[in-house]
Amino acid sequence: MLIELLIALVVIGILAGIAIPKFLGAKTRAREAAVIADMQNARRAVQEYESNHMTYPGSMEEAGVQPSDGVEFTSWELSAANGTPYLLLEARHQNSDYIFYTAYPLDAIKKRKVGEEPDFDWLNPSESVAK
Repeated sequence: MLIELLIALVVIGILAGIAIPKFLGAKTRAREAAVIADMQNARRAVQEYESNHMTYPGSMEEAGVQPSDGVEFTSWELSAANGTPYLLLEARHQNSDYIFYTAYPLDAIKKRKVGEEPDFDWLNPSESVAK
């Protein structure tokens, strides 16, 4: 009886050792997906605003962007690199170690660890995001 109980505890321990890291990884992927989805929604809102007003919005509120719970835009900055206007966006989830960034109208969304310098030239976004 005691050996059967020990075997059952070992099996439960092994299953927990497999399941817990998978669960934590799923939470991280869900947070990152929320940030990426919000950035894509922001890009669509900016595109719609630009087509209606012939200029970029000055803020998220002006564009009508509402981030998901836990997601914050840490940068919303207009730039005119080489005569081409760009909207530089950075966002992160409050429980994530990563910041996601892009330069609208370019398509790529990149990520970096909080505290790291971006591999991004804010003066020439078209070349940086394409890397």
